[in-house]
Amino acid sequence: LVLGWCGFWVVGHYLFWALWNIQSALQLTLAPKPIDRYRKRLCRSQVYCVLAVVGGVHLLSRCGWNPHDLLYEFSSEHQLLFSMAAAHWIVSIWEDARNWTFLRGGLSTKDSSGLVDPNELLFRAYLVHHLIAGLGFWSVLRLKACTGICAFGLVFELPVLLMNHREFAVYANRPPAWFRDAKRVEQFWHNLQVMFAIGRGGPSLVYFYSVAYWWEDLSKLSSKESWTYHGMAIFFTILNYLLSCTFLAAWERKDLEVAMSSSEPDANFEDVFKELSEPTVEDEHKARQDALGGEVGAHALGEVSEEFFASKASIPDNEEGEVWIEVDDVAYDVTSFLSEHPGGAAVLRRYAGKDASQAFHKVKHSTQARMLMQKYCLGPISKAPSTYRIFEHNEALLMTFNLALKVAIMMQILCWLVTRAPLADLVPDVEANSGSAASLLIPGLGLAAGAGFTMLAPMLAMGLFRLSMLTSGTFSVSIAFSCFCVGLELARRPLPEALLSSAPTGVELGAGLILAVEEMLQICGPGGASHWRWRVLLGAFFAMLSWSVRGIGDLLDTAPGHGLAAVLLAASLPWLCRRACESRRKEVILGEVIAGLAFAGPMSAAVVFSLGSSSAGGTQQLVSEWWSHFSILAFVLFEAAAGTLIWFITMMQNNAHICTPAWSSRSLAVMLGIGCGLTGGFSWSRSIAWLAFYLHIGMLGSRELELMDAHEAKGTFEKVPLFKQGTRAMLDVFYMVWGTILFKAYRAARSLLVPFK
Repeated sequence: LVLGWCGFWVVGHYLFWALWNIQSALQLTLAPKPIDRYRKRLCRSQVYCVLAVVGGVHLLSRCGWNPHDLLYEFSSEHQLLFSMAAAHWIVSIWEDARNWTFLRGGLSTKDSSGLVDPNELLFRAYLVHHLIAGLGFWSVLRLKACTGICAFGLVFELPVLLMNHREFAVYANRPPAWFRDAKRVEQFWHNLQVMFAIGRGGPSLVYFYSVAYWWEDLSKLSSKESWTYHGMAIFFTILNYLLSCTFLAAWERKDLEVAMSSSEPDANFEDVFKELSEPTVEDEHKARQDALGGEVGAHALGEVSEEFFASKASIPDNEEGEVWIEVDDVAYDVTSFLSEHPGGAAVLRRYAGKDASQAFHKVKHSTQARMLMQKYCLGPISKAPSTYRIFEHNEALLMTFNLALKVAIMMQILCWLVTRAPLADLVPDVEANSGSAASLLIPGLGLAAGAGFTMLAPMLAMGLFRLSMLTSGTFSVSIAFSCFCVGLELARRPLPEALLSSAPTGVELGAGLILAVEEMLQICGPGGASHWRWRVLLGAFFAMLSWSVRGIGDLLDTAPGHGLAAVLLAASLPWLCRRACESRRKEVILGEVIAGLAFAGPMSAAVVFSLGSSSAGGTQQLVSEWWSHFSILAFVLFEAAAGTLIWFITMMQNNAHICTPAWSSRSLAVMLGIGCGLTGGFSWSRSIAWLAFYLHIGMLGSRELELMDAHEAKGTFEKVPLFKQGTRAMLDVFYMVWGTILFKAYRAARSLLVPFK
């Protein structure tokens, strides 16, 4: 069906625009101009949008306000419309690849400050969008679930009807009458924003409502259905927000500028409109030159390191060489200007590799001289910051964000693999449902054994493992690693049916206990009294209140493994992170850590055999039972989980070495807390846990803020570690994004009320 629709849309690409212009249909079909090829794309897209909006409204009109209709309603009409949409996005990729030079919709390079070509940026953005959209419709067709998401996806095309209408106007041979009137253009964009809010904002609001009030039904979705439902909703909500803030706003400004030029006596509207669809090569080149600082010499602009700039200092008068000076934190190469300088070359050589700002401003240079100096500009000098300024710590922000993002991604992959690896098959049948020590410990210990042997086997093959490596530090790493494996496996076990919708899982409890352990270690450490904050107790109180209301007592009675998981995670992870940062030789510590992870294999395997053989009736019967469950797929999943676990632990220890052990373990706890919060929904009892989480994160932020303020007051801000600067910058960006979203939501709601005033 999808292939059939692909054929229909390809034929429509060639015929729809030709039929609309029946007088020149033959020429448009056989020998179209490049602009006509793009008009074909717009015309076919307009046909799809009409069908999609009508079909989406029809599908949604059959749904009641209940989760079952939006999740599982599937009919031949759904199949027909969703396959139509999947084929549309496949054909759209082909069309955009052929017509990417027209995607800018009237924007030019100078509208992006000359830093990026709008065509290239939009082509990459459209490619990602089309792939995700097509994959989403394909997934729903395969799953026959989450159909409401794709029904709303059809309604998403409502504002595109006007967006295509605008592009027809932009690429028209003659400007339409409404494009000359600024009031009509303003009314057009108001209508488009209203349709955008209805067609795009409405589905997002329904998604947020479903997360808040239909979580019990959403929790019953399979993993594939859950990924499709939440992934599509979150991706397109973020994409719509970015689209409204960037390209829609830029197109609106551009249209109003063009429309207002028609009322200016000195402006030629026809020429302005022609530039809208066909910016000249000279304009594009000038925009790029303006972005590089006006008149540019033979060198391109770029950051200059402070150390490299200082190397240009102390050049004797009689020595040939480059002369760089600093004016207002910007480096200039004035070597070729030495002979032309009115004050003589000696003046410039005196400030070679030094700050000449004061001397420069002391002399009243003319505007022409200030323009001339841009010819010798090299770029800003990257100096160590002396104070904290938001948005000026990009290097620290990117480093910290990348570390945290890797933790989140690797933990998600690891949790997914742990739930699918056949670890439960290691438990003897007689112990599988008994709740005994064997049923609790064997799966996690089996994972630790597999991970350990994954490291031990190549070490033995290369002769890198020696008995002398078995020290007390090695044993401690092996024990902590095995405890972490057991805790992670227990935390990922499903909750009992009666507690499924409310009780905290071992993952959530573990995240809370990790934060608590790190807080106690910091308060009990050097200068502990200065780290105390009243919000520590308040956050702990709200966390315990939320867990108590949600049935932590029943959880510990019916599924004690989740409580044990939290304790093991909180005890093992901080210890593993601290082992990587002890004040000993780096080679000794690294050897102990590697040997400890490898030795966890035989140590955990011995415990597994001890627990399993006693209950299964002997080692031979235990091995026979395991062999009956063996398959190639099970082995591959088991090894994938074991290898990912080793990778994850070494990454956490590397983060502890780069930053601090506390930062490394807290970063994991924060990611786990956010994940549990998002997947758990927003009921009032869970909102108390969100409040506890916010109080604790805010307390950590205020503590770092006081540290930076103290360093700023002493003039030693450069001593603040890079990861601390990045963490604070990341927190500030988080606050800014949420503040912007709330402000945009307020403005959107307010604009909808304007027509009813």
